[in-house]
Amino acid sequence: METAMGQVELESDAVVDLHLDLLQELLVASGEPNPFAARWLPKLTAGGVRLQGCPIYVPAEETGEAGLRVALRQINAFHRSRPRPPRTRDRGDG
Repeated sequence: METAMGQVELESDAVVDLHLDLLQELLVASGEPNPFAARWLPKLTAGGVRLQGCPIYVPAEETGEAGLRVALRQINAFHRSRPRPPRTRDRGDG
C-alpha cells in the first residue's frame, strides 16, 4: 500500500532480501537484455520477497578512484536493470 508521501508500506509478514552479490551478478550478466527479470525476479517473487536491497560492495584492495569506479559500475548496472515506464508522446495539446 502506498502512503500519501509516496512511501510503500510493507505487510508485517513481508520478506526483505539484502542480497550482497546481486549488483555484481548484474555486471556479469550485463550483455543480457534484462538479467534481473530473467534470472532473479521469478525466484524472489515466488519466495515472497517484497523489497530488494542492493548493497554496494567494493573490495578492500580497490581504494580511491578505483573503488569509486567499482561502486559506480554497480549503480549503473542497477539502473539498467530497472523496468522502464512506457514512453508517452507529448502531443502539445496540454
